[in-house]
Amino acid sequence: MSSEVSNSNQKVKVIKPQDDHLKAILKDLTAGSIAGLAICLTGHPFDTLKVRLQMGDGDSSLLKCIKQMYVKEGILSYFKGMESPLVTVPLVNAIVFGAYELYKKITHTENTERFTFFGGLCAGMFAGFVNCIVIGPIELAKCRLQMQKETILYKGPFDCFAQIYRNEGIKGIYRGMVATQFREIPAYGAQFASYELYKSSVIKYINHGKDLSHFQTLIGGGFGGIMCWVFSYPQDIIKTKLQCQTSPIKGMDGGFFKVGRQIISEDGVKGLWKGFSACLTRAFYANSIGFVAYEYSKKILQDNLHVAEVAHSH
Repeated sequence: MSSEVSNSNQKVKVIKPQDDHLKAILKDLTAGSIAGLAICLTGHPFDTLKVRLQMGDGDSSLLKCIKQMYVKEGILSYFKGMESPLVTVPLVNAIVFGAYELYKKITHTENTERFTFFGGLCAGMFAGFVNCIVIGPIELAKCRLQMQKETILYKGPFDCFAQIYRNEGIKGIYRGMVATQFREIPAYGAQFASYELYKSSVIKYINHGKDLSHFQTLIGGGFGGIMCWVFSYPQDIIKTKLQCQTSPIKGMDGGFFKVGRQIISEDGVKGLWKGFSACLTRAFYANSIGFVAYEYSKKILQDNLHVAEVAHSH
């Protein structure tokens, strides 16, 4: 991938464009994986609470749900279904952040002031679209495991997939895919657009050209996380309902609008926002930590790559 050109008594290393592209891709994927791990470890308990509230677990409030789960199932109940996302979320976020940075490279907008709100919106929607193929089955196993109580139906994510495939076929593995697309595309569009708008505004008006501090990145990441769910939460409830069901799937939309109408007819429009308090709590602090992990790890990786290249050239 690289070659050396001899010049009298010294050799000058010539880096081909392919080397730069490969290093950039690996850097983005690695930083995304680190961010995903941070988000999963910090946010999963609240994600479990969100799913329980969405499924109408008899708990009218977040605090009541926390108390009842602890009393009836113990503290480990908050971490139910974590095996699947713990293994796969780093991969998922590597795909999301990798696709996000890929969009920047395709449109030649990386490291430019032109990449603000609209750029973040388009790049985020592209990342959400790419991510749907992977996240759909992962969310399916996670939701089924999170809903387990006294009766244990699945021993783990692999057993969950095996049983779903045996009972429902490949369509069962991708149950809720349309709902996942309706959720992921606007979710990441809103998240990255709001984060880029916040970032560009702070750099321009507060930092006067300097990059964000860790604290500012925390706030921006949390803001992006909240906007992510504001624009996608009703779709997430419908997706959860669909994926926790085992009845046959009908319709080109995978049952999305049918389940949506059922929720509204039974609980009103507010039924589409059930469990939003748990989601907002998770969205702010998990995404704030995730964005700091991403930005910081990306900077560290970039600095190390630069140092390595300088040392190698000498």
